[in-house]
Amino acid sequence: MKTSMLKLKTLLALPLIGCSTTIAMTVNETDATAASDTTICISKVLHQYTPEGKEPLYLIDDVLVDQATVGKLMLGSIESVQLLKEDTPMTHYGKEAENGVVIITTKKYAEEKAKISQTPENRLIRLKEQIEKTSSTERKRDLLKSIGQTGTFQAMVYIAKYMNDEMLKQTAAEAVKDIALNHEEYNGVNTRNYLKQAQKILNDKQAKQEIQHYLKRVSTKEKGYVAIFNGKDLTGWKGLVENPIQRAKMTKKESTQKQIKADEAMRNDWTVEDGSLTYIGKGFDNLCTVKQYGDFEMYVDWKLDSHGSEPDAGIYLRGTPQVQIWDVTRINAGAQVGSGGLYNNQKNRSTPLKVADNKLNEWNSFYIKMIGDKVTVYLNGVLVVDNVPLENFWDRKSPIFPKEQIELQAHGSKVYFKNIYVKEL
Repeated sequence: MKTSMLKLKTLLALPLIGCSTTIAMTVNETDATAASDTTICISKVLHQYTPEGKEPLYLIDDVLVDQATVGKLMLGSIESVQLLKEDTPMTHYGKEAENGVVIITTKKYAEEKAKISQTPENRLIRLKEQIEKTSSTERKRDLLKSIGQTGTFQAMVYIAKYMNDEMLKQTAAEAVKDIALNHEEYNGVNTRNYLKQAQKILNDKQAKQEIQHYLKRVSTKEKGYVAIFNGKDLTGWKGLVENPIQRAKMTKKESTQKQIKADEAMRNDWTVEDGSLTYIGKGFDNLCTVKQYGDFEMYVDWKLDSHGSEPDAGIYLRGTPQVQIWDVTRINAGAQVGSGGLYNNQKNRSTPLKVADNKLNEWNSFYIKMIGDKVTVYLNGVLVVDNVPLENFWDRKSPIFPKEQIELQAHGSKVYFKNIYVKEL
């Protein structure tokens, strides 16, 4: 009788059960594709290869499971099996992973992840990386058109800078026009200014007229999405002083003195690298907006660095924790649920609806909407929080603060934030 084998530290047997004939499943040390409808079980013969018969840690579709659950899998439902061996850093998986980690991905889950990779937000992330690597003007034109087809606000902002490039300005102006006119919800000072610039650039008379009609129709009082980070320095940001309740009790003199110290700490913990607000500290000092916000919509891109011991971040809304940002491999901290959830909630849902994170060291994009105490979050174009109340962490008997600062929180590794835009409602 043939036996399928997995290499994990040494060899772990994968005998097939529940069938009269055994079909071998080949799995290497990285990934392998299964191709047969047969029930499999990771056998308890592990005691032959690990001390005292200890078993590795099992994850199916990023969810921690036991051996019995693995045994119920149909072989044909498996897309891939990945093995983390003893020479792979596994600190994020906890002590239970000392015998290795077996990561199983089903075909259904792989299909869902593939769909997420094709959202406009994720396409934009990849297209921006491509255009910044190419030197071909023709290739850049094609990529600008593709970026425009994502239709996102962030795409319009990104394309707008190419209207200052003599070789690319026509293509950029056309893309800006198409996004703005097809998404009236993007109306604001920035959008109207982009359109005025595009109107001067475009050679097409009809396109110019379409812009003119739009500018006459929309409200000129709408500020729209406003950048709260200038991409250059910490203007508009300050260090963290206590929490909203404690700050409200301070005298003006006390508040001023503490703010001076907090700003000193801010300059040690936060800096700007390559156009990104970057956390470089070791503590838990949040970066806070000078301005306070009530109801708002927000766009922000973020990235966790894998070189830290505990990559972890978040966004405080009205001074209150938080929209969580995780390294999803940190299952010892429960991070496998994914980013975007209202982590500190107790009565209302705290976890996201789906895992929509990109890989560690890759950019991710949040859209956050807060009206009253209700919060909606999209991560990389995927709805992960649907109109859930954010609880007052500082005083759970009291409602959320009607107006407070937005805070960026980070610890455990370098964290990057950029393209931060807020629209007050």
